[in-house]
Amino acid sequence: MRVPRRERRRRTLWRALLGLVVALGVGLGLAGQGAAQVEVVTTLPPLADLVRQVGGERVTVTALVPPGASPHGYEPRPSDLRALARARLVVWVGAGLDTWLEPLLATARDAARLELAQTTPLLPSEEGPSHPGRGPGAGGEHDHHHGPWDPHIWLDPLRVRDDLAPAIAQALAALDPQGSGTYQANLARFQEALTRLDQEVRALLAPYQGARFVAVHSAWRYFAARYGLEQAGSLHEYPGREPGPAWMAALITQAREAGVRLVVTEAQFDPRLAQQVAREVGVPVVALDPLGGPGVEGMEGYTAMIKTNARRLSEALAGAAGR
Repeated sequence: MRVPRRERRRRTLWRALLGLVVALGVGLGLAGQGAAQVEVVTTLPPLADLVRQVGGERVTVTALVPPGASPHGYEPRPSDLRALARARLVVWVGAGLDTWLEPLLATARDAARLELAQTTPLLPSEEGPSHPGRGPGAGGEHDHHHGPWDPHIWLDPLRVRDDLAPAIAQALAALDPQGSGTYQANLARFQEALTRLDQEVRALLAPYQGARFVAVHSAWRYFAARYGLEQAGSLHEYPGREPGPAWMAALITQAREAGVRLVVTEAQFDPRLAQQVAREVGVPVVALDPLGGPGVEGMEGYTAMIKTNARRLSEALAGAAGR
């Protein structure tokens, strides 16, 4: 049967278009192979941003704990297991913070693993309102805690610059040697940004050296140590367990005696206990966020999160000085 000329032209055009689509698809596939995407899973939003800063376009990153949620006692979802099964690298804090990840690592049996607490010196964990063995935190009603070490290492920008970010670059380069130069260049740029961040935070907080505060939980000791402040106690020794009357009374007494100037609450906690302590002591409350993440105003990336927290602290301390 003779095919009409118009139909032959139409079929020829469709073959040409199909060939173009196939060629484009192959080309895109080869381009994707040239810039290998390393799939990375982190436990926390700020860790995800550290990986993005170092990995750039060569990585895709999933943070398991969503913005606004607490990593303490987090309950993984089925989507987390799927993400871990695809991962080539899993990054978590360790030191007792994200212990819920441990039984899930079998899902990521082929992935490389990076526990950031192993990359930097740690501060001893705070127990009780002030120090180990003192006050109502030494056993009794609050016998659960992070462990012997404080895990909140990402809140010190210079630890990130000198220890955490280089460890991430090394882990990515081991998985993707072709991207090693990119990772080192990104790392250098990020380290320069962190140096500038440190200088900005120092300038903001320089007028308040030695200022003491009580925190809703013991997250801010690395930050305070870096910038000349002092976390003089915490409402929760272990997040998720409400402090009892004896704990609260001891904390309020200690806060008065220490001359604290602020009570720090966090987005991941009910603020009412912090507000109660602040009323009893006669100081203001400031809301900080140690995690930030996408959709959190002013805290979508790591450097923005640190800057916003530092600015809020500075403004609150200035207000406290005027009371």
